[in-house]
Amino acid sequence: MNRGFRFGVLTRAFDRSGLHEAAREAEGRGYSTLALTDHLDLSGSHVTRLSWLPALASAAAVTNTLRFTTMVANQDLHHPATLAREIATLDIISDGRFEFGIGAGWNPVEYDWAGLTLDSPGVRIARLGEYVAIIRGLIDASSPEPFTLHGDHFTITDMPRIPASVQQPLPLMLGGSQRTMLTLAANQAEIVNINTLKEPGTVDDVLPEKIEWIRATGREPEIGTSIVLIATGAADPTEAVELAMPTSPFARKVAEHQPTSDISHACHVLAGDTARIVEELHRRREAYDLSYYIIPAESMDDFQPIMDALA
Repeated sequence: MNRGFRFGVLTRAFDRSGLHEAAREAEGRGYSTLALTDHLDLSGSHVTRLSWLPALASAAAVTNTLRFTTMVANQDLHHPATLAREIATLDIISDGRFEFGIGAGWNPVEYDWAGLTLDSPGVRIARLGEYVAIIRGLIDASSPEPFTLHGDHFTITDMPRIPASVQQPLPLMLGGSQRTMLTLAANQAEIVNINTLKEPGTVDDVLPEKIEWIRATGREPEIGTSIVLIATGAADPTEAVELAMPTSPFARKVAEHQPTSDISHACHVLAGDTARIVEELHRRREAYDLSYYIIPAESMDDFQPIMDALA
């Protein structure tokens, strides 16, 4: 499926004015979504410095067309019956502009802080499948009957359905890097986010197998990924990444383990001049159905010529 390109922005804003400025700027530049992550530590160790639920509600109040998403909510930090109410509310007050990103959880330090058990990946993914079913069921407008699910991980009994989300269905984004998670994502979600941040190699080394797992489900979800480095200082991608090294902590960290030539062709990097990046985005879409990218907010100036060329 040859979808149109869509771009989102992951913001580092840490106060109201910064958040509102980032949201208005993203909307004005033509971005589709504003994204926040979900971590207990908001000190700056992770990109996001604000709790996503109230922050996205605040950003919705100062924008008109911009959509909002989570990259991604950790299921183990939120009970699904409670979170269903919250995301339905967020979709209602934003007039149907919310996309719910949810994941299985991964950071052991945060689990230790909160006294939570970090189960095996298999258990967490199975739990996520039930989680999605509960969220879907509670915000479904098609049934007036109370919702019940007696699963291996959750028990919901005759719960009144929450006021339905504006969007039916509310767009769900699931993501991951391995077969089990990407298969679940492709079967259950409207958007599949492929996580390549910890995988060395070029686009063509990393993506083919993952795309086959998604296509094997027979569904055609929107496919996206996160970009962590946009290097536009030279036409040659490797030279562009080398020029970005002094100002990019990410590039320096990755360069400790990979040659710069590999970094410049990684799935989570866009490097080169405008013509080269536009050509590469078209190539990725044709080969791998990859059409949705979330970029760092601080890269919006560098990315603007690319946005303009694709408009």
